[in-house]
Parts: sequence; structure tokens; C-alpha cells
Amino acid sequence: EKGEPDKAYFIGLKQVATRVTRYVKSLVKSRFDKERSLLDKTVDDQKMAWGTKGHKDVELLIKRYLTSEGKLVKVNGQLIPQNTEPIKSEMDPRNIGLFTTLQEYVLDLLNSYPEDTVFRLEQPIYSDRGGKTGERDIAGTVDFMAIMPDGKRDILYWKFVSINKEKYGDIAWFKQNEWNLQMLEYKKILKRDYGLKDTDFG
Repeated sequence: EKGEPDKAYFIGLKQVATRVTRYVKSLVKSRFDKERSLLDKTVDDQKMAWGTKGHKDVELLIKRYLTSEGKLVKVNGQLIPQNTEPIKSEMDPRNIGLFTTLQEYVLDLLNSYPEDTVFRLEQPIYSDRGGKTGERDIAGTVDFMAIMPDGKRDILYWKFVSINKEKYGDIAWFKQNEWNLQMLEYKKILKRDYGLKDTDFG
């Protein structure tokens, strides 16, 4: 979904009625959206483009270490890249340190998982139960899924946001709430349509 909630979403040749991102936006829109000026909209578009570039950088950094089976290779505790081609950062083309921070994050993340964990990136998930009370024809893309040897799964969705430190000490609570709603919707789909249970999530 990559920050583009209004873009059409297809499963195969079928256009899905609702995207998770769009659905969550509709839940919070009436409470937190205000009339946006042209300048506000321009800044929003720039932030969205920046976030999309960050998504791509993280994806490429993780893929560098994955085998064709989606696993890691370690020698003496060190991750071994499976692709040593240099990555040209889209988020940080001037090399001001952002890409280095992402690299450190990715290494810490991957090293936190046990041996034989399988990783899936940009994993589409879909529920076709539209038309029923309380159900929706809905789909989304999980940015990162780690399937551990014991069967438990971690799912992550990357968010690149700015923080107004004059107002907040952390990401604004309503932005955190939006992220939580999105993760909850992903878990609903995985439980309802893919047979997972609450205990299957790490």
C-alpha cells in the first residue's frame, strides 16, 4: 500500500473494493482531518513520496540478506549478504545519515530472530467476504512478516512520519492510533481468512 490509499488495489485481475489503508483512513478522517490548504497538501504529498522511498530502501536492505527461500545465512554469528550489489538510497540520495540509520535498524531487526525464521516482504492478504454484515471485500499489503520456527508470526508495517517536538515527545497519539487500527485490521484478515489465532502472533 506504501502510503497510497487511494490507488486501486488488485488481487489477480479482481479489483478489491476496499484497501486496509483506505478503510483505516475513513475511520479517523472525520475526527482528525481538517480542511487542508494548497501548501498543506503539497507538504503532505512530499511526505508521502519520502515515505514511499523509505519503504523501498528498507525492502532492498532486507532483501540483501535473504536467500531464495526467505531465510538468513550466518557465519560465526554474522549475517552474510546474499547480494553485494550497492544500494542507491532513494530516501537519502545525498547521504546525510538516514540510510545508515536504516541499515543499522535492518541488521538489528533481522538479528533479533531465531535461526530458520522465514521472512516475507510485501505480502498481500485478502478477505473476499464482502456483502455480509460487518464484513468487507478488503485487502492490504503487510510490509514485513517473520514466520518463526515455532510457527509464531511477527507482522510489521513501516511508517515514516515527522514529529513536532514542540508539541509531542513522541509520534502523535492519533498517528499511533491509526497505525494500531491498521495492524488490528491485518490481524483480523489473517485470523478470519488464513486460519491464524491470537496465539500465533509474536
